[in-house]
Amino acid sequence: MNTDDNLLIKQIARGDEGAFKALYEEFFHVLLAVACKYVEREVAEDIVQDVFFKLWSTPQKFLHTTDLRFYLYRSVQNGCLNYIRNKKVEEGYRNKAEMVTEDFFYNVLLEEEIFIRLRKAVDELPEKYRVVINLNLDGLSDKEIAERLGITLDAVKQQKKRGKERLREHLDHPFLILFLIFL
Repeated sequence: MNTDDNLLIKQIARGDEGAFKALYEEFFHVLLAVACKYVEREVAEDIVQDVFFKLWSTPQKFLHTTDLRFYLYRSVQNGCLNYIRNKKVEEGYRNKAEMVTEDFFYNVLLEEEIFIRLRKAVDELPEKYRVVINLNLDGLSDKEIAERLGITLDAVKQQKKRGKERLREHLDHPFLILFLIFL
């Protein structure tokens, strides 16, 4: 955890609106994406808003950024599960409630975290590597990338290889490294 994270946590505990807004902007869309996997978007937005409202109205003391992340994710999870349980009488929600398990929810959270970390790492690559990696992530073949960028197939392969090497240097999660193998 860096000093910026420590400072942000302390500012939120003191009720600093600017710090809370920064936290909201950083996590809202990620939490919304997770919640949308279980409930419709309008409900997901309400659940995420409720989590942030509760955090704002009753600030918690967090020692680490990971504690705060866990609180946000767990609160969204509980909100989704409570909503699904409350709507269980309706057939569509009954099916979703049976499908949702804690393991499944954690797998989705892990997938979202991995995707966010991968995107951040890709965004930090030099432009020529970043462009090739992004086009590859979009599903284009090496040949299609070469045609689109007007470069040789060998250049695409070389840039992709060097981009992956740089990503390996910056990514420390085993699943991210495993993902790079299939890239």
